[in-house]
This record gives sequence, C-alpha cells and structure tokens, in this order.
Amino acid sequence: MNNTVEPPAQEIFDLSAVKADCNRKQLLPNEIEGVDTFVITMGLGRSVEFAADALRQTVVFVVAGQGTASVDGTEYRLDALSLFVPRPGTASRYEASESSTLLVIEMALRQEEAGGQADTAYPLYLRYEDCEKYRDYFKSEKTVSRTLVHPYTLPRFCMGSVQTTGPDRIDPHAHPMLDQLFFSFSENKCTLLIDGAEFSFGGDCLLHIPLGSDHGVDAVEGDVVHYLWMDFFPSSKEMEYIVECHKPVEA
Repeated sequence: MNNTVEPPAQEIFDLSAVKADCNRKQLLPNEIEGVDTFVITMGLGRSVEFAADALRQTVVFVVAGQGTASVDGTEYRLDALSLFVPRPGTASRYEASESSTLLVIEMALRQEEAGGQADTAYPLYLRYEDCEKYRDYFKSEKTVSRTLVHPYTLPRFCMGSVQTTGPDRIDPHAHPMLDQLFFSFSENKCTLLIDGAEFSFGGDCLLHIPLGSDHGVDAVEGDVVHYLWMDFFPSSKEMEYIVECHKPVEA
C-alpha cells in the first residue's frame, strides 16, 4: 500500500444532532472555487428559504425526512432521496413536514449562464427511484449507478450516485477534466483507493476527490457502498466525458 499519498480533504457531520431548530453547516469551505456545500437539518414545521440570485445555482437533495418545496406559487412534495432544483433567480422554500436533512449545493454562475440553462424545464424535481440507471467500464454489473442531473441540464454540473455491497470493486480511474465531491449516506462503509493508497470511507461524509487522481472503491464482504457524486466542470464541452462514459441501462 502506498503511504505517501495525502488523504482526501473530507468533513464528517453528525446527523444525530437534528434538533427542533433549523441548523446550517457548511462543509469543506473554499475546497472548490465557486462551490459552497451545506448540510441543513431541521425539525418538524421548520423551513429554509433560498434567495433569488440569477448568478447562483442552488441544488437541493433531501437526504432524510419529508417536506414541501415551494416555488412560483407551486408546491412539490419531497420525500427522502428527492432532488429539487429551482431556476437561478427564482426564490424557493423548503418546509419540513417531518425532521429533515438537506444537502444543498450552491454554485456561482458566469454572466453568460445567468438564469441557468435556457432549454431546461425548471424547477427540476426527481425521486431517487425514478432516476435513470447507467453502466460504465470501471464498475461491475453488480453496481447500481444512477444519474440525478444529466450533462447539459445545469451549467457545468452533473450529479449521480453509486450503490453496491461487498464483495465488489470500482476500478481506479481518473478524470482530469473535472472536480468531484463524494457525499456518503449513513450506511456507507468501504475503502477508498487513491493513487495506490487506501483510505477508510465511512458514512455521513463529504470528501473531495483530488483532481486528476486515480480513484476507486474496494468493498469486502459486509461492506456497503452508497454515495452521491457531484462533478464540476470548467466548461460545458468537458461534459461530453459523461456522455461517452455513462451508458444508460435499457429497461
């Protein structure tokens, strides 16, 4: 094992600390330029508002709980593992109908991206069970991969998930054209492989995959792999990598 590789930047959060109030914690601040990531926990009846800013894209993922998202006078019921993305420049709100945990990604947009993608039907609303599944060359047939945000849907951003149980392996691979964050669900417990070194990858964690590194996952018997991946691109043309690599699974 290579012991000279620096461990990935990561931050672990405590979901057991959900109180009646609304609590907002920023994770890995300044890790990726123009990207702010938060975990918001709130009790029953509490709410959080997301300001209207045409130069800021907000992505909301309900990690746990249930609530209602409101935007432009329309309400959307969000169960656990639901995604909600308002159009930049549009105010929105989430109210918890039961104690909730939200993952919120906020990305700075460029002037030419103000207001988001012109041909995207905002707000985006997607349940986990409705996500398109895909395959790629470095994962086994056993691994379930989902796409939450497809290429070219939002400016310079894609999002999906990986789920499997050990024994299984995601072969090390690199993608130097993007920055990547992993957000692990509570049950996640496996080994992260980075440039020949091994690191423990547990639950309730946000980590930054080093840019351009060879990275993969090893899961032994009894391990669980379940995490979100979030890709941040320098320009939209680099998103072609996702189109070429991720092949939809035919129903």
